[in-house]
Amino acid sequence: MVQAAFNGVRQSWGSLSVIYLGRTFSGITDININDTREISNEQGAGDSAVHRGYGNKTHDGHSFTFYHYELMAILAALPVGKKLYDIAPSDLTILFLPEGEDVFRKLVLPYFQFKDSGLNIASKQNDKSIPIKLTGISGPPYYKE
Repeated sequence: MVQAAFNGVRQSWGSLSVIYLGRTFSGITDININDTREISNEQGAGDSAVHRGYGNKTHDGHSFTFYHYELMAILAALPVGKKLYDIAPSDLTILFLPEGEDVFRKLVLPYFQFKDSGLNIASKQNDKSIPIKLTGISGPPYYKE
């Protein structure tokens, strides 16, 4: 069983829900949140680092794998000719219920926006489903109860 770690506690896939544009997605098979910062050792006299250098934080490269029907539902709600990346930035929320608790926790991706058009579909003979991987960008992710 696939498990994700949030706040140091492993969550089962069955306890997660993804909410975007007021819709809860059930046809999602993969979530990857990318929140990074450039950190490097800075060299000084001699051959060892003398301090750390801190660069920009980035919140892009998030990815989600949806079943085709979930993507079609989003695209159908858009005006004719619009694509996923035309949707204005909006919060995307991942809800999870830690084991033994009664209160849902939230991981919020503020100002989330897809970077893909939604038209990058690939399928082959004997496929039982059509999974579509999409990438996105957001503001700094944060946890909320």
